[in-house]
Amino acid sequence: MKNQYLFIICLILLTFSSCEKIKIGFLDTENAAYTPDSLVVKTMLDPYTSDSIQINLQKPYQSSPIQGIDGTPVIHYKINTIRDEYGKNVSEDILSQFGIVRKAVIEIAYNHSIPIGEYFIDILVYNEDNSIILPEIFKVVVK
Repeated sequence: MKNQYLFIICLILLTFSSCEKIKIGFLDTENAAYTPDSLVVKTMLDPYTSDSIQINLQKPYQSSPIQGIDGTPVIHYKINTIRDEYGKNVSEDILSQFGIVRKAVIEIAYNHSIPIGEYFIDILVYNEDNSIILPEIFKVVVK
């Protein structure tokens, strides 16, 4: 019985000694990615198709959450820049129709007025001590 207690104490000490203290403000985005990395958005929803569910629930278009971000909590996400397919920054009117929630889920209202085209989004990822911009990490195609 005494050997069991000694073994358990050694196991606990070994467990605590192998823990690595992570520096506050640690932020790693090397493997950051969206899967899939794009979202197709309709300019007009058809109430006579399966779009009617989205209209009735007023459900926004949403990306998947970002993956591959590691760091000390709390990690924040912000849309830094949105460019059109010609590389020009979009107007404030278009920019205001994009949102980012939870774990960098990009949202667009179901009744948006974004013009047809492709839009490339840069995300700012930051925590207490670090910030990193992820350029063109996500694409929105408006059809």
